Amino acid sequence: MNIFIVTQGSYSGYHICGVFAKEPLAQKFIDSFKDNQYNEMRIEVWELNPFKLELAKGYKAYFIRMDKEGNTLEIHKTDSTYSLGEGGFDIHFNMYLHCFAKDETHAIKIANEKRTQLIAENKWRENGTHKK
Repeated sequence: MNIFIVTQGSYSGYHICGVFAKEPLAQKFIDSFKDNQYNEMRIEVWELNPFKLELAKGYKAYFIRMDKEGNTLEIHKTDSTYSLGEGGFDIHFNMYLHCFAKDETHAIKIANEKRTQLIAENKWRENGTHKK
């Protein structure tokens, strides 16, 4: 389930104005300020209770880097929420992934499944571009 957060400002002036269960209500809130609004308000969509199952199982956040052959090049627990649940490719065309896992072995398994999927769908990034 998603929630709709109305925010305003930037940098140190960034703040939450309201949190709504439905986007139309968030938009009505913004519209009620149209005539005297100093800074533009915007709606951000956030998932409610992300990683609920993983957290209930005691999983930890990991960063893993893997080459196309399935060799683990780097793995460690991470203290950053940056890109959690996402991944991509580094400048050497190795895959990286931020994931929740019960341990390093589980994180490697998750990364290998993603690697296999990318190869099967011919989406492994090579030579600076994603293969189509």
